[in-house]
Amino acid sequence: NKVLFGKKTFVGFSGAEDERLPSLKSGLLSPTSEFQNMALDEATIYRLNILYAKDYRTSTDLNIIFNNIPKLGS
Repeated sequence: NKVLFGKKTFVGFSGAEDERLPSLKSGLLSPTSEFQNMALDEATIYRLNILYAKDYRTSTDLNIIFNNIPKLGS
């Protein structure tokens, strides 16, 4: 519902806002969604966010969404 009204995106950055990353609405999922069972430190989360932003492709978002469909319902 929040995505439909433009308050969130399906995929956004993970963690707190960082001025070094491009501005992006908060997402229901993130590049770290597939690693939620792992303890990721802040540096790793930042690197995953940077890689997501640097090499952005629509197919990346689709893969993140597809691989995390159960998490969208919760």
